[in-house]
Amino acid sequence: MPQHVFVDALVVGAGFGGIYATYHLRQLGLDVKCIDIAEDVGGTWYWNKYPAWDDELHRWRVSTATDGLFLTRHLVNCLGVLSKPNYPDIPGLDSFSGRLIHTARWDDTITLSGKKIGVIGNGSTGIQVMTAIAPIVADLKSFQRHPQYSVPSGQDAISSAYHQNIKSRYKSIWESVKSSAVGFGVPEVNRKTMQTTPREREAAFQKAWQRGNGFRFMFSTFGDIVSDESANEETCKFIRGKIDEVVTDSRFDAIEGNYLHLSIHGRGGKTIQEHWQNGPKAYGGIACAGFPNMFLVSGPQAPFANFPPVIESEIEFIMACIDRAEKHNVVEVNKQSRPMVMELTEEAKNEWSILCEQLVEGLLFKKTRS
Repeated sequence: MPQHVFVDALVVGAGFGGIYATYHLRQLGLDVKCIDIAEDVGGTWYWNKYPAWDDELHRWRVSTATDGLFLTRHLVNCLGVLSKPNYPDIPGLDSFSGRLIHTARWDDTITLSGKKIGVIGNGSTGIQVMTAIAPIVADLKSFQRHPQYSVPSGQDAISSAYHQNIKSRYKSIWESVKSSAVGFGVPEVNRKTMQTTPREREAAFQKAWQRGNGFRFMFSTFGDIVSDESANEETCKFIRGKIDEVVTDSRFDAIEGNYLHLSIHGRGGKTIQEHWQNGPKAYGGIACAGFPNMFLVSGPQAPFANFPPVIESEIEFIMACIDRAEKHNVVEVNKQSRPMVMELTEEAKNEWSILCEQLVEGLLFKKTRS
């Protein structure tokens, strides 16, 4: 019979968010356990287990394959944004006689040297895989849904001088990241693309291209590339002029995919899939109505920016909520004093969803086919 483990907080996932959340929960003096599917990080998290809210105990019941049943007051989900594989729905794929490998579940024992390889998908991972294996495979074909492009990464060997420079400016670098609109800390400009001359546009694009880094290119050249179609097309014209060949990773079931893969039961036994049947919604990307004392890190409707600093900001907010709950006991009907139960209201959820819709209305992301 599985053992029952009582903890103050349970962190699911040991990536950026999980490690940071575990650290801060321990700083609060709480008894915290962090579990993850990856064997080299921590305990193994079973794929299809059933976290459920217990109204009587005011705790979450979380079953795992190796550590038994956890009963925790606070459930912090750090399942990752790009961690659940999404295999392409291609007729006949199941009858493929060769080996099907997803980059998110890479097998280090495979040997690709001298083999004929097909890469499905042309996102960042697809491009990186093709670049890495092209010199060793016998034949390489790329299968793409629509064209993609990338800009130089600007990567180079890290010298000791560069390393020391980063260390000496560490505090100011993080200050610039936290004050940045998109969380990268690169210079962000407001000038409009079409208010400059063709020569000025070319010079700005060329300078950013030579410097490298796609996000720097997107946000340090002009301020309307993601909001104005004409500006976006001018940017694409420049990039198309830099490309001789288009090479194109099966994508991820991003953001909510990992949550839909689990069966998480909130109040009244209602699952998260039922709550999200009309689309996933989470206040700030961290809290769902009907799921008390449960937090998501970079869940649906979270800020769309550089994830590491966003994750840190989310976790710091979550820690403040948990700290407040731990310090304020409430008296139940049966006169027993218990820690505060926090739960998002439907009104707050709807207000946040409306705000998200308003913010994305003026951007080009809504018009993309992916």
